[in-house]
Formats: sequence, structure tokens, C-alpha cells
Amino acid sequence: MANMHTHTPIAEIARALASRAEEVSVALLGEPTSKSRKEYRWGKRGSLWLNQSGPDRGRWYDHERGLGETLVDPIAR
Repeated sequence: MANMHTHTPIAEIARALASRAEEVSVALLGEPTSKSRKEYRWGKRGSLWLNQSGPDRGRWYDHERGLGETLVDPIAR
């Protein structure tokens, strides 16, 4: 029987999620309250932020909780 488990480094998963940041973030959080080419924001004051461009594309930050990293983190939560 073939091995059912694959061992993919978390960094590779994070890069794959970042390449589809718009789709993943909307699936997890719903439509953003504001968006631009560079960022999506959720919440009354945009306290949840997702970077949409550059080398940090797919990085998020929750200003209310002081947490942020890659899209892997909110999926894990």
C-alpha cells in the first residue's frame, strides 16, 4: 500500500497559500471591509490586515491580538 502521508515543509505550504492569498483569505474570513491592490482589511477599523503584494504577499497581522505570520496560522486556529 502506498504511503498515505506526505511530508511537505511548512514553508512550501505557506508559499502555496500566499500565491492564492485572495481566495484563501475570503474563504476563511469572508469579504474584506476594505481592499486595495496592496492589502485587504477586515473589521470596523481594519484591525485584521493581509498583505497582497511584494515579497511578503500572504502575510497577515491581527492588530487587536498582536498576532501575525503566514496564512498557515489562521487556518491552524
